Amino acid sequence: KVQGGLRKSQGDKNIAIIDVSDYNVQQIKQLMARRTEIINQVMQLPDMMQRHILITTYLNCESFEEARYTLGIGKDKYYTIKRKGIESLDRMICR
Repeated sequence: KVQGGLRKSQGDKNIAIIDVSDYNVQQIKQLMARRTEIINQVMQLPDMMQRHILITTYLNCESFEEARYTLGIGKDKYYTIKRKGIESLDRMICR
């Protein structure tokens, strides 16, 4: 039998769990706010297809291949429009 460390009461354990939960809830709120900011930036792009591809790729899909399949467009067209969308977004943000 090995003993050591600090003994914690069940109350201490419960408080630690609540603290972690509160932290996680706060992190989720911050991430949701950041997601909204990103969507607002993307929606300011003038080209509708670029907006659609960026939103689908980065917010709705797990991979580029899934996004291409979801959008139903070819590989070359997808990557060309995605690249142009990222360049447009970069120019808009870096003004």
